[in-house]
Amino acid sequence: MLTFFARRLRDHDRGFTLIELLIVIAIIAILAAVLIPNFLRSRAQAAVAASKSNMKNIATALESYAIDHNGQYPASQAELYDQGYMKAVPTIPNTTAQYTYKVDNTAAPPIYGLCDDVTLKAVSPGKVLTYRPDKGLEEATLDSCADFTVP
Repeated sequence: MLTFFARRLRDHDRGFTLIELLIVIAIIAILAAVLIPNFLRSRAQAAVAASKSNMKNIATALESYAIDHNGQYPASQAELYDQGYMKAVPTIPNTTAQYTYKVDNTAAPPIYGLCDDVTLKAVSPGKVLTYRPDKGLEEATLDSCADFTVP
């Protein structure tokens, strides 16, 4: 068997045949067809996990703010950053957009909500990720965060 390869190299028949190249290309195409969808799904699930973590961090900062301000929540997320409750205002993963923040300080007790209508589009179309202290994290069936309300 080794003599075959040695003879091939001596006879200046270097290189691959067309059929060998086609087989290698077919194997690479099959591997890509199997691996790429799994990679994209994993990336989308990682973005959802990051978004949930960001929302919990913002919620913790909001609760700390409310404790220091007689139960009132800030009018905007920027106040959390301005007053030192967060080092930076988190953005929705893979974007530069901030989470939709709505607050109702006139309710008894005051309530707030956070919404992300970008992250779940890749995983669950027609759903948005929401957080409210009374309900926690939810995948709500809404068209966008514009429809999101805090009662």
